[in-house]
Amino acid sequence: MLIIAVVIHAICTFGYHFIDGMLFLCTLRFVQGMTYGMASTVIATTVASIVPESRRGEGIGYFTLSITLGSAIGPFLGISLPQINPLYALVLCDVLSISLIVLAFILNITEIKVGFRQRVEVKSFRLRTFFEPTAIPISIVALLGAIGYSAVMIYIGTYSETIGLLLGGSLVYFI
Repeated sequence: MLIIAVVIHAICTFGYHFIDGMLFLCTLRFVQGMTYGMASTVIATTVASIVPESRRGEGIGYFTLSITLGSAIGPFLGISLPQINPLYALVLCDVLSISLIVLAFILNITEIKVGFRQRVEVKSFRLRTFFEPTAIPISIVALLGAIGYSAVMIYIGTYSETIGLLLGGSLVYFI
């Protein structure tokens, strides 16, 4: 699933070179968002399964730190690079997409063994099969936090450019 997700993600990334309208852009972003969700789910599940139980808090902490750093560095580069040369950001995304494909093939992700009970549950189409009720409250907290964060962050680039503080606007992601 990881390889499929990163390959489709890379195809979408290369698609940005050919955007000719809003419908194509929205479709591209939708598909790329789905593949990001697929890949991040596989990676998070893998991290949770390979970190030894005695160091699980530390291991998952480092993993989430990498996600946080990526969430800061990516937008910073996305705002800063086009000021130097508009093509730089696209080329960086292309290089990162190819790197993801290479890493997906190199990583040794072992398949998680599914027991008899889990196979039976997957075959029965009940709501509980797809949703874990105990995860819903923390998921709602994460959803609301992400919505608030992204709602503000989407305007930082445009706003900072409008008031002439592009460098300051790109540095806000590190705060």
